[in-house]
Amino acid sequence: MPLRRLPPLNALRIFESAGRHESFAKAAEELHLTPSAISHQIRTLEEHLGVALFQRGRRGLTLTEAGRAYLRTVRSAFQQIAEATLKLQGESEIETLTLGAVTSFANVWLAPRLGSFVKSHPSIDLRVTSQVRPADFDHGLDAAILYGAGDWPALQADELLRVSIAPLCSPALLKGEHPLEKPEDLRFHTLIHNDNKLLSWSAWLQANGVDGVASHRGPRFDRSTLALDAAAQGLGVALDDTDLLARSYLESGRLVAPFGPGARSEAGAYWLVYPATTATRPAFTALRNWLLAEARGSALA
Repeated sequence: MPLRRLPPLNALRIFESAGRHESFAKAAEELHLTPSAISHQIRTLEEHLGVALFQRGRRGLTLTEAGRAYLRTVRSAFQQIAEATLKLQGESEIETLTLGAVTSFANVWLAPRLGSFVKSHPSIDLRVTSQVRPADFDHGLDAAILYGAGDWPALQADELLRVSIAPLCSPALLKGEHPLEKPEDLRFHTLIHNDNKLLSWSAWLQANGVDGVASHRGPRFDRSTLALDAAAQGLGVALDDTDLLARSYLESGRLVAPFGPGARSEAGAYWLVYPATTATRPAFTALRNWLLAEARGSALA
């Protein structure tokens, strides 16, 4: 494309900020401009492209599908320019990567291992965040470790760890009025739900041929650690993996698996998920290779 057909670069810089925040006000604050100036530049860019980049509604500002795709390309281009500038200035040894990971996984598996990566890759400035938007890499994430079935459209995914799923409860529940001797005994107990997991109670009960249990009743939590803590305190029975997140609970005796450790679940695993624009970056290749090697070397691989 001839350079004269490129959009105004200042408008692209403003679009990248506004798209990342999905807010003209936050972009204005970041770039030290007024919201009206941001809005004017975005309209100028949309007129130049002949495409609407944002949807403006009463609930706020959201990127259109075309705007989301364009933002990924613009962010990648700015990243390449930044890296080329650092190289020109003799500072090419530092490259920043932002990795998202669900909090429980980051605490239990990732954080204890990161020291080896940082030590062996001093030229990579790795930033880990738990602010993960599944399948959405338009807000600062380069890659993410997510739990799921591996089906993220338009994204690449590498399986890291597959875990075993089982009901878990406090030892006290085994000695109560209705001891948990067989899965059918769950009808006497509160089921604790983890919205962060792909495998639901209804799916587990169906897979194990259990009827007569109200699978949708019970408190819900958005993090595994919250659900596991609730179970350890005697609130009810949680459903989670016995290999990774619940391992410390089981080893300490705070939780037990009344029906055994559970079969390996085909419903989900932890995956490294990333867009094609990230896949070509050398720093990400180093991180990806390290994660896959760590997964293979762990007891879960």
